[in-house]
Amino acid sequence: MTIMLIEPNHALKKTLTQLLTKNGYHVISATSDDFLFDTINEKQPQLIIMNVDLNQMDGFFWCQEIRKQSTIPIIFLSDNNTITEQKLAIEAGADDYLSIPFVTDLLLVKITSLLRRTYDYIKHQTPFILSHNGLTLDTENNTLRTQHHCIELSKNECRLLVILFKQPGKVIKREIFLRELWKDERYVDDNTLTVNINRIRKKMKSLDVNFGIQTKIKQGYFIP
Repeated sequence: MTIMLIEPNHALKKTLTQLLTKNGYHVISATSDDFLFDTINEKQPQLIIMNVDLNQMDGFFWCQEIRKQSTIPIIFLSDNNTITEQKLAIEAGADDYLSIPFVTDLLLVKITSLLRRTYDYIKHQTPFILSHNGLTLDTENNTLRTQHHCIELSKNECRLLVILFKQPGKVIKREIFLRELWKDERYVDDNTLTVNINRIRKKMKSLDVNFGIQTKIKQGYFIP
């Protein structure tokens, strides 16, 4: 999947390119406002990440122009985190908005959600098989297994483990997990997350592995 960056800040563009590439996306950039539509038409990206403040016309203008010919998902980035600017972004046709600085995990979740809703790409984004420290997570069949044992997972349990397996050792904020549980648009409270995490812990313990989901107080969860 191809993501197009329209970002005048070279340092931020480099950081975003590295982040997205690491997570399996092909990244392209528009080098000039003048050639913006040429790049879009030639490369056919599946999603655009655009800064509000561009070199010539602002992002609102370009978003409106893009909307005249395309429904491609657009995420705005901005240093100005005001209600007025967020309102302008939505009115211009943006699908989402993030203020700078932002949590990279949150950006990745927003990208995943937009691509899934727009193209139904969820199966292509998450490999069927993820492995970590002797455990194998099968995201197609919702199972977790060791060499000798296998247990079934609920859909939500599998979703949460995917996040942990993709970033072992990293503390993942509770908000990221809640957004994952909220994908079906039902309201999910904090207790729902706690219940799911505890269920996963019990299931991992039944596999007789020597590690489990760890809690970082007031921060989130991680697997070592």
